[in-house]
Order: sequence, then structure tokens, then C-alpha cells
Amino acid sequence: MNGQFKDKIAFCFDMDGVLTDSEGLYVFAEQEVCRRNRIVIPDSEWKNFKGCTNKDIFSYINDKYGANKFDINKKIEEKRSIVLSRLDKIQLFPGVVDFLKFTKN
Repeated sequence: MNGQFKDKIAFCFDMDGVLTDSEGLYVFAEQEVCRRNRIVIPDSEWKNFKGCTNKDIFSYINDKYGANKFDINKKIEEKRSIVLSRLDKIQLFPGVVDFLKFTKN
């Protein structure tokens, strides 16, 4: 190994869901898109969407509850807009700040 990297350690994080608790914001945004478009989804459905892509979520909703009436890409953009407008609501997981300070040293 090259001498310049001998004592180096690197951390690589996917912030979304690892450092930040963003799932609640995503669910809120998906539900808000449905509310705005008068699409009623039973509460029991939302747990099934965790970890799914936006395309998969809105394709499923369109097929099952939207009668294939809406443009999936427009619903994805609506969700994105809602998420971006509420980024200040995302919370770090407990201990993240202390861990990041530790790794900095």
C-alpha cells in the first residue's frame, strides 16, 4: 500500500436513512400527493412502500387506486417538491453528531 494512505481510515455514508431519519418525510410527502389528488389509500398500504422506488410506489397507486389516470412522473415531481420544501424537518439519528465528531479526529 502506498505510504501516504498507510494510517488513513475513510468513512462513506449514505445519509438517507443512515444518518438522517427521512422515512417519515417521504411517507408524509407520498400521502400529501395522494391527498392533493383525492386518491384515498388505506393506512395499511403505507408500510408496504418502505424501501420502494418512487416509480414503484406511484405505479402501484396508479394501478390500484388511480385507475391509471395520472402521470406517474408528475406525481414523483410533486413528492420531490414537497420533500425539498420540508428538508428542515429531517432529523439526525441520535448519536450521529457525536459519532461524526469522533470520526473527524
